[in-house]
Amino acid sequence: MPCIKYKHNYALVSLNGSCKPNTKSVSGNTIPALLRNGDVSFLPFTGFIKKDEIEGMQLVKLINIVGFTTDDSGIREWYEIPKDCYCIGVCLHKAYKLVLSGGIPLVRPLRND
Repeated sequence: MPCIKYKHNYALVSLNGSCKPNTKSVSGNTIPALLRNGDVSFLPFTGFIKKDEIEGMQLVKLINIVGFTTDDSGIREWYEIPKDCYCIGVCLHKAYKLVLSGGIPLVRPLRND
């Protein structure tokens, strides 16, 4: 199962969508999403979903994600996600899933409009 790495305060947290984080974390298995009003909402990260399965779902901007790997162990082949970008996710059953297209996260520039 792929893994993500996100920055929580000064720590990097690795999550693979299972119930437990790969590293000890104050935030547990939750990740942040940017709301329309500018607030940040933390909900559990429950894994990944393919782009062709998201029709009609609520899209969210998952922020502070800094890396992604398809390596099940989360040890090698990490791909960096630029600082000024967010990953597209969905909110499903009060949890966040990261949207993948061709096995890679959908990333967009974060604008301050």
